[in-house]
Amino acid sequence: MSGLDWLPLLAALGLWLVVMRTALRRSGARWAAGLPLAITVGAAAAVAVGLASPVSPSAPLVGDASIAGVALLIGCIAVGFAWPLMAMRGLRARG
Repeated sequence: MSGLDWLPLLAALGLWLVVMRTALRRSGARWAAGLPLAITVGAAAAVAVGLASPVSPSAPLVGDASIAGVALLIGCIAVGFAWPLMAMRGLRARG
């Protein structure tokens, strides 16, 4: 394993921090209004990951559990990115 294996994770973390900082600094962000749509985005991402993952016939229970765990993780990450974006939806850019 090289030192560059963490680069995509660090890039995603940096992008999330930028999105969160932007959302927190914008006055008028509607956090409560953005949550239902963000949860919908996360659920759609989780379902897409779950349906796209093949299950091994040799260990279906283990395969199903790990696929469900990965799908849940991807869904939570999608909510983490979508919530601040949905909270800022409809705001005008400062200028």
